[in-house]
This record gives sequence, C-alpha cells and structure tokens, in this order.
Amino acid sequence: AMAGLAGSAVALEPETGEGLGMVSSPAYDPNLFSAGIDLGTWASLLRDPQTPLMNRVIQGQYPAGSTFKVVTALAALQEGAINPSTTFHCPGYLNVYGTVRRCHKAEGHGTLDLAHAIALSCNVYFYQVGVRLEIERISRYAKLLGLGGTTGIDLPSEVSGLIPSPEWKLRVLKAPWFPGETVSVAIGQGPVLVTPLQMARATAAIATSGRLPRPHVLRRALDPAGGVVKDFETESPVQLPLSAGAFQQVRAGMAAVVQEPHGTGGAARLPKTLVAGKTGTAQVVHLETTENLDDDEIPEEWRDHAWFISY
Repeated sequence: AMAGLAGSAVALEPETGEGLGMVSSPAYDPNLFSAGIDLGTWASLLRDPQTPLMNRVIQGQYPAGSTFKVVTALAALQEGAINPSTTFHCPGYLNVYGTVRRCHKAEGHGTLDLAHAIALSCNVYFYQVGVRLEIERISRYAKLLGLGGTTGIDLPSEVSGLIPSPEWKLRVLKAPWFPGETVSVAIGQGPVLVTPLQMARATAAIATSGRLPRPHVLRRALDPAGGVVKDFETESPVQLPLSAGAFQQVRAGMAAVVQEPHGTGGAARLPKTLVAGKTGTAQVVHLETTENLDDDEIPEEWRDHAWFISY
C-alpha cells in the first residue's frame, strides 16, 4: 500500500505496546551495507530528497493536524472546560484575538456538540476549546499522553518531537507566548511536532482508558540453534490520571468519525469490525500560498501531511 509513497505506518498491541507492524517508505536495501557500501550508492542515499535512511515511524517529526483534537478534547473534559453536550456554532470561521481563523468547511458545520465536532473535525469548535483551556493545560495533557518526548522503544535514534509551552518559547525563541498561538496548537498546528509512534501510543492509551504502554519490538533473543538466550519482559503500562468518562467520550467521537455517515474517516469502515479513528490534515505552508494552485502544481514539499489514527 505504501509503494511509491513517502510516509509511514505503525501498529501496536494496545495493552502491551508490542509492535505488530512498522513500515517507513521509501526504504533502502540493508544488504547494500553488508559488505561495505560503495561511495556512489551511499552518496545517492544521502542526497535522496525523500530521505530513505530516516525511519519515519520514530524519526519523522510532523505537525499532528486534526489528530491532535483528541488530546485537546481529553484535556478539556478532564479540566471541566467543556462537557460532552457543550456546543459551539461554526459559520465557517472564527474571529478570535483580532484574527479570522477558517474552518476546513467554508460554509461551516452549524452548531455542534463534542462527538459531532470530533466526527466532522470542526476547527472552529476546537478553536473555542483552545481559548477556554489556554496553552499551559493543553501542553500538560499532551505530555501526559507521551507527546513531546521519546517513547522508549527498543530502537536507536528515536526523536522526541515538540509540544510547545510559554517556557519553551521564551527559552528557545526569546519571545513571549501570545494567546492567538494557542488557537493553532488546539488543532495540532503551530509548533506542534509529533512522531507516528507517539500518536500510535497515545491512541493506545485512549483505547484502553488511559493505560500508556511502552512500545517495543524485541520479544526474545535466540542463539543460532534456536535456543532462547534472553526473554525481554513487557513493561506494565502507566495508568494516566484521567477519568474513565473523559476517555469514553473521546472514544465515542472517534467511533463517530468512522461510523457516522458524514464522519471524516468513513473510508476505514469495516463490515464486521467496529473501527474508531481520527483523521488529520496538517498544513506545511499557509493556505494562501497554494490556494490558487491545482493539486498537481503544488511542490511536494509544500503538500499537506495526511494522518489517520485508529483502533
């Protein structure tokens, strides 16, 4: 399915964090290194703009886009900033902090509660939730779910991503945090950077009502004759201090993403299996940069990132 595409996929057993499948595309043939790689082949791998040497699952750092809305929803429910029946009206835009922010549906979604806002991925709803939460609480809950830090998987060179905070901005950019930036973070844009593995792990925690596993790929080591040299024990998941009700409400929204007729993830619907998920489209450049270009005219490095998290 990934042939010819740049991207990645990862599947975890949610209770234990066991890696069931992992792919990073495009890849390279590891046999090239077995007897010492020639300089020309090595140089072509290094220069390849699609970075085949990078394991995107653990080293690709991307804006989370609308998949981050499940984090914002959990934080808001746990903090009492909203409840499942809280509604906001979406006319297709929101004028907030002196800036007009657009929804992805130009004509708007109308008045929505939380489950429908997740199912339809309404930006305006989550802009308003972000205003109520403010950046400190969004940042705290994102980090609780394992974003902005390494997962501890038993693979080398994992990266941490970034969950912004006022302290981070002051330290790194030497500038104060502005409330308008929070509105972008609430929908997974702005300085937010996550890895696919981090999002898979956070999804596992949502599926299990807050049991955050440590991902791992190695179960045991064998000798050449097939004897067991060492078994690697699975670490128990960390139980997150969030209410079961908050997870239940987010799961209801994620189920609606796939199961409801107008949900954004209907393509993942299966006849005999209940699938829950969240779609995401993360902008790489401002909309105004590409709005007058056809899809095939947009340079590849400017194109949106497409996400899907599910269980």
